[in-house]
Amino acid sequence: MCSSDLENFGVPVAPLPIPHDKCSVAATNDADMRLTVFTWGYNNAFWMSKQDENWGAMSEWKTLGGFFAGGPTVVRNANNDITLFGRGADNSIWHKYQAEPNSPAWTQWMTLGSKTKFTSNPVAILSSEGFIHLFAKGQDNSLLHKTQFTNNTLFVWTEWTSLGGSLTSQPAVTV
Repeated sequence: MCSSDLENFGVPVAPLPIPHDKCSVAATNDADMRLTVFTWGYNNAFWMSKQDENWGAMSEWKTLGGFFAGGPTVVRNANNDITLFGRGADNSIWHKYQAEPNSPAWTQWMTLGSKTKFTSNPVAILSSEGFIHLFAKGQDNSLLHKTQFTNNTLFVWTEWTSLGGSLTSQPAVTV
């Protein structure tokens, strides 16, 4: 149960010293296998905290910016960079990734197409071929899919494709 659900039932919830997560947390291991946690913060930006070099304490929360309508999804890509996705306030899917494995530097937020709109957070997986696949519920409640592929110079993305259906909640996927 999320803290917002507890408040709805009259249960007092103590203020947190970290951004209020609004029930949206995603985590992955970095290239050194240290835990990195992402959350949707009180200011609608995404925040991250990372385990220290000894795989112990977590760092202070650091903002990654953006303005989102839902929580993050994260995947470690085939290059060992962490790639972060979210549904922006414009209901488009946005992403950014580490400049290189374990780097504190990140790219700018980039849209994966502003024409297609979504009503759920994206869900990302890494295929056995090393490509990221994204899934999300479209405005018509169908399941939409987008994937990476390579053109021998860089990773590029397909167009959003409808897989049909009539979803009533956020999709869940697995390899």
